[in-house]
Amino acid sequence: MRVLSVKATSTNDTKLVIFNDSNFAQVIVPKGSYRVELSYRDMADFSPHHQIELTDAESYLKINATPTSNQAEIVPTLPPNFDKKFKPIR
Repeated sequence: MRVLSVKATSTNDTKLVIFNDSNFAQVIVPKGSYRVELSYRDMADFSPHHQIELTDAESYLKINATPTSNQAEIVPTLPPNFDKKFKPIR
């Protein structure tokens, strides 16, 4: 997929691909520790925080909704057929 061919140009940066069940976004950010805040809207609004560590040239952050909040985790690889199943956020 051509969209995923973007690479970080500095060894101090990482390409972070963020995806959920249907869409994804990618950004180039400096390597390091980050606090990610995700909004969850239901009967009340929640904004749980997730701590992630970016150390590789490419990182993949998978986001899932749960019954009471959401989950964010760095995963080692993208899901199979990622380029066919997921669409970039525009």
